[in-house]
Amino acid sequence: MSSPQISSQLSSPSSSAYCRYVGTKKLVKRKEFEEYISQSLII
Repeated sequence: MSSPQISSQLSSPSSSAYCRYVGTKKLVKRKEFEEYISQSLII
């Protein structure tokens, strides 16, 4: 995935399971994000 695709995934409402905001920084729970990507994308 490219950087813009990841950014759009993080800004979606469904990202609450793997994305946390601390001030203006986005923190991503890597394990949960990888599980989400593996379930939602078919290569």
